Amino acid sequence: MSFGERLRKLRTHSGMSVQELAEQVGVSRTFIYQLQRDRVSLSFSTLKGIARALGVSTSVLVDNEISSKWILVHKDERKTLMTDQEGVDLELPLFRGPRSRQLMPLFFRLDPGATLENIFSQRDSEELVLVHEGTLTAVAGESTIHMAKGDTAYFLLEHLETLSNHERQPASGLILISQPEQLDETEASVSMERRDVK
Repeated sequence: MSFGERLRKLRTHSGMSVQELAEQVGVSRTFIYQLQRDRVSLSFSTLKGIARALGVSTSVLVDNEISSKWILVHKDERKTLMTDQEGVDLELPLFRGPRSRQLMPLFFRLDPGATLENIFSQRDSEELVLVHEGTLTAVAGESTIHMAKGDTAYFLLEHLETLSNHERQPASGLILISQPEQLDETEASVSMERRDVK
């Protein structure tokens, strides 16, 4: 992958426009376009400025390969979110790279009888729930959806309020939360207390 292709992908991934990147680095928009097309060279100070603006190291911009940590988080590298909700286990895979992500994955496990409430506090978010094991009942607004292993539900018009396991076996799955634009991980908050992250 050429430098220009890598720059374009990283800029797009960060949600930054060409104009915004140019302003943060102190160069013209035309210069950024030319860099993305591999038509000009840049100084080391400009490279550092671009890396700083994108929230990456300079090596990410110039190395031939992007680190696997950008695309792969092993199961044992997930961070456990402690909650005050009994019978609820949550894990968050923390990917490296820019922090202006638009998508937050959250693995969950609910013991029999457990309910996960107030999953995400941003009202303009969208949620997708995939059931990996067991059965769940999802409540979103006035809708109640019963989900079994392998089912997927997408919540766009109504905010996901609760996921409950009314069965005798544990249930687990994945919640994907589409965060509002310009919301970074420090502003995104799972509504339950994150008192202790292991």
